[in-house]
Amino acid sequence: MGAGGPVLLVSTSPVALSAGAAFTVTVRLTGLTGDQTAPASLSSFNVSVGATTVSTTLAASGGGVWTYTGTAPASESDATAAITASATVSGDTISAAAARAVIGTGADAGAGDGDTGGGEVTPEPAGETHVFLLAGQSNMVGISGDDGGADYPVGVMQFARDGGPAGAADGALVQAADPLDHQHVVEGSISLARQFCIEYQAANPDVTIVLVPAAYGGTGLYPRNWRKGDTRYEWAVARANLCMTNNPDFIFKGILWHQGEEDVYKGSTDDNYRTQIQTMFANMRTDIVAADETTPIVAGEIADVSYSTYQQAAGIKAVISKLYSQIPYLAVAETGALATSGDNIHFTGESLRTMGSLYYAKWAEAQAAAVSQSGAVRNLGVVIGDGQATVHWLYPEDQGGATIDSYRVEYSSDGGSSWTTFSSTKWMSRVVTGLVNDTAYTFRVTPVTAFGDGVSVTATGTPVAGAVNAEVESVGHWLLGSDNTSRVGLSGGELYQYSATEWADSAGYMTSPTTGASGLLTHLDDPKDVTLAAVIRIPADDLQSCILGTLRDTSDEGGTLICNDTTNGYLGLIRAPYVSNYYVQQAYTAGEWFFIALSSNYDASTVEGFKSSAGGSATRSVAGRRIASPYKKIAVGNVFFNASTGGAIDMAELMVFDRAMTSAEMAEVYARSQSRLAARGITVA
Repeated sequence: MGAGGPVLLVSTSPVALSAGAAFTVTVRLTGLTGDQTAPASLSSFNVSVGATTVSTTLAASGGGVWTYTGTAPASESDATAAITASATVSGDTISAAAARAVIGTGADAGAGDGDTGGGEVTPEPAGETHVFLLAGQSNMVGISGDDGGADYPVGVMQFARDGGPAGAADGALVQAADPLDHQHVVEGSISLARQFCIEYQAANPDVTIVLVPAAYGGTGLYPRNWRKGDTRYEWAVARANLCMTNNPDFIFKGILWHQGEEDVYKGSTDDNYRTQIQTMFANMRTDIVAADETTPIVAGEIADVSYSTYQQAAGIKAVISKLYSQIPYLAVAETGALATSGDNIHFTGESLRTMGSLYYAKWAEAQAAAVSQSGAVRNLGVVIGDGQATVHWLYPEDQGGATIDSYRVEYSSDGGSSWTTFSSTKWMSRVVTGLVNDTAYTFRVTPVTAFGDGVSVTATGTPVAGAVNAEVESVGHWLLGSDNTSRVGLSGGELYQYSATEWADSAGYMTSPTTGASGLLTHLDDPKDVTLAAVIRIPADDLQSCILGTLRDTSDEGGTLICNDTTNGYLGLIRAPYVSNYYVQQAYTAGEWFFIALSSNYDASTVEGFKSSAGGSATRSVAGRRIASPYKKIAVGNVFFNASTGGAIDMAELMVFDRAMTSAEMAEVYARSQSRLAARGITVA
């Protein structure tokens, strides 16, 4: 049978019934290509129930579909119907066989076979073929030994690939058997899809199941395997599309996904993983031509015991566990507590069997996972200023199954009797200006999705004269040193320790370690347009140092990295993808505090740099497009680059703005920074 070639599919209805009750067998010929036509009749057809032969012939129904209605013999109990059929197409004989339980022991024997605890299960329409994409990494492939239990029901098909263990031509529909034709194959293994199919067919006996295997062990989102454009993602989408194109009468019914272990291993943060997987599922629903925004998705948790092996595991699992609240028509299979093999990563064969049951139950749940309003933001806080206040928060745990479009920030000076909208923002902080000192304000933040306003939450604060103000347009602003060892920002948020190597805190500033990948992470995603600014001091060791950004040393994706370049003898190496390295050619003095900033405007394709010194400020603007990395948080010091930048830096202030600034605007920020730091005993050149 070649790619897209004809295949016979056999289904029965119902899967169990009382002795003497009626049942129906449907044989359907699909996948005809070119000038092939369906024959008028089957070459052969036979149905036997136990020792009783029910039929040896089948009249033609036309159109490539044949049906037989029979009566279960009263003499048989708990018997199996053995069905064989064949058809001749263009001289080739196409055969099919099925073995289905038909005779039960009582009048209600067929009820509840597909019940998952959620009430009565309504069977899918008779005669349909349902397609499921299997994607992710090794726990979806199934690499543990077979548990010896029930196999795939006869008639459950898989979409074969060239060179796969099924040994069939690419695109052929063949009987499903482990190992399935995934991109990665482990002989002697069991897939969770096996029990999923057993239970799906029990609930839907008239439906034929087709699996599209596309998982691959050791792959992730952070390591660039499953994002749009990546090899594994594109292959999986292409397989699903080819199956549906070859068989246009099939119905795409869902995506079964299990993955996360590789992102744990490669050190992805939970925020990064959340963004990546939400984007990936949205892209899949768009790129798979037969899918849409309501296509059910089931995602499974990684193993709990991974926590003792990798510190990021708890965060990644927490992201997976909450996906149901952020993505519509997605359900999460709570598989984390199931037993694993000795590596604490891969589930045992017995666990994979249980996972198949959980995935089926959750698939039924995902179909009805209607969206609703978002829950409230978390940890709403207020940082008071002089005539202003910074309101900051974390994303809602329950987003109502939809993406947050924006957050509306309001304030009230009368205890909430009336409200003034200050702004809407995609960021999780906002500096509210124009306030009256010594007046108590209530601040309210409301998440907004495509389905309207979410749940609002409030916090209070009273601005006072003399308080230190955050930069009004900043989305991140930190004054650093021994009086802020928790590194809480004036615009909210904290700087998070990336490695075990601590930064040292002194009066008015902090000092970086000299080891590679020992920087700090902000809570801020890398935006398309950005201005990064800091006040730093280069010690006398004069080694090259990372200051701020997200750029990797070997990638054309990433934010801006600023570091001092000792080879050329001056500070201000500005490095960005597709922008040649260039310098704000301004000599620096070891031990001198100075202000440095970089602004990137994607649409205008410009990058501008600014550096202060005792001899005057220097600026430079060049043409070039910096490529943002939305899957990484903006880093302070060396997180994403390499160990060769081992020089220490002292940092007194850090600011991030979510837009590109001109040189004149950066100069204004510099002047305000000079004033702020003078009050902290730091003299900025």
